[in-house]
Parts: sequence; C-alpha cells; structure tokens
Amino acid sequence: SAAVWTRRAGGDDSVAIMVTIITNLLCFLSTPFWVFVQTGTQIESMNLSDSVFKLLFFVVLPILVAQFVRVHQSSATWATNHKKQLSIGAQIGILIIIFLGAVQTGLKFANNDLDMSLIELAVGLAILLLVHVAVLYGGKLSARSIGFSDIQQIAIAFAGSQKTLMVGLSIAISLEISILPIVAYHT
Repeated sequence: SAAVWTRRAGGDDSVAIMVTIITNLLCFLSTPFWVFVQTGTQIESMNLSDSVFKLLFFVVLPILVAQFVRVHQSSATWATNHKKQLSIGAQIGILIIIFLGAVQTGLKFANNDLDMSLIELAVGLAILLLVHVAVLYGGKLSARSIGFSDIQQIAIAFAGSQKTLMVGLSIAISLEISILPIVAYHT
C-alpha cells in the first residue's frame, strides 16, 4: 500500500518499497515487544511462523517477482507504459481487502461480538488518525531535515506510516482481538 499511495502522490515508489522492506523486517523485532506491552500476551501464543509466511508471501515475494519480471526488457517497458493502470489495479486490490475487513468488523458489530461503545469507537478512531497523521508528517519532516528530495520525502512519509495489512490482520486474528483498528488505520 505504501508504494501505491506513494506513486499516486507523485513520490519515488522505489524508496517506498525499500522502506517497506526494512520496516517489515524490523517488525519481527518490534512486534513481540509491542504485543506484550499492549496485551500482556507472550509472542509464543501467536503463530509467528504464520506471520512470517504471510510477510514473505504477501510482501517479499510480490516485490521479488516484480523485480525479476522487470529484468525482461519488454516486460519492463510494458509495466512502465502501463504504470498508471497497474497502480489503479493495486489500489483497487488494497481497497477490496479493506472492504472485506470492514464487512467482517460490521458483522461483529451487528452480532454484538465487540465490547465497545460508540464513544470508545470514536476515541479509538481519533487516536488512530492522530498516530497515522503524526507518523506521516513526522516521516516527511525528518526526510526533509536530512535533505531528501521532495519525491523521496513523499515516499518516506507514506512508507513510514503504512504497515503491512496482511501481517497486522494475522496478528489480530491470532490474538483474537478486534481487527477494527487495523481496518480503520488502512482506510
């Protein structure tokens, strides 16, 4: 999603892909800590191998396949010539995943499976928005202060504020916690 949003904003999508790879690899160090701090649940209770597989399958493999395909000159030329259409297709794919997560969350609300009031929901969404915007602008301002170009700043802002949807959903489902924050964050 970071590369898609970066490309749509006129940023350098290669920088977004690199930041995405780095931050997703770092998630194996930071996620166990934050899961424990926020839930008191040890990482062993989660299916970590499932999360690793999903990260490799949904993040690393598509990037590797795309880079491998670009080695073939006619494929690279075709992809470059159809970049806008490919970006729109990728954006639609992301929105479909978010839509399916929203439907699942809506069904939980309808069945009263979520112990959350409207006020708690509004506060949670406000905090998510605040965190997302703070990280987005923090990344852009940090990149500017270091001297990165405008298109690189856009990439760093988006890639730093986006996290891998599939891995987040996997962790939330493994811990049996609400996927609402993840769906709202990516929306």
